[in-house]
Amino acid sequence: MAARLVEQHLFLALLLLRLGNVCLVQTFIHPDETWQSLEVAHRTVFGYGYITWEWRHALRGFAHPMLFAAVYRLLALLRLDDATLIVSMA
Repeated sequence: MAARLVEQHLFLALLLLRLGNVCLVQTFIHPDETWQSLEVAHRTVFGYGYITWEWRHALRGFAHPMLFAAVYRLLALLRLDDATLIVSMA
């Protein structure tokens, strides 16, 4: 029981550390991040865009790009899919 409580506290501490890291660390955007997530999500939702060879040969999973695709799709349904808004999200 005590070990389980320690594990829960450790998990919560690590989760809070990671969330703080995500919110506070400002780094440059690596171009590969765009090609492997945003561009794939855009193509999935809007039907056009460039995909790299890894996607054409199904070597990558769709979980990460689909997070962005869900936002893009919601914007499209609300008719807020203006290019300026989408680019500013990236």
